[in-house]
Amino acid sequence: MDFANDDNFRSNWSSNPTVQTPWYELTFERAVPCNMIVLTSGNSSATNYSFQYYASGKWNDIKANNEGEKKVNIYRFDRIWCEKIRVTMRQFDKAPEIAELGVFNEKR
Repeated sequence: MDFANDDNFRSNWSSNPTVQTPWYELTFERAVPCNMIVLTSGNSSATNYSFQYYASGKWNDIKANNEGEKKVNIYRFDRIWCEKIRVTMRQFDKAPEIAELGVFNEKR
């Protein structure tokens, strides 16, 4: 089951504790536009997140500004078209958890 995308904030996707640089990936049926990622962390310690998107056969970095707080992080960036989104987690004391991960195409 995909606990990071089940619309239930009480369930979490959790990394294997032995993985040093865990990542979580969303795959879309076709290329979609997006300019915002909302990540709600689970019960894990502070984590540093980085994002990449997959388009035209290669991975690209997303330069996003975090406008959230500890548990709910809102990352906004210039609109992209992507087939996949990858979240990489660094700087944590115990296995990272994601309660919910949403990718949006916000009108501005």
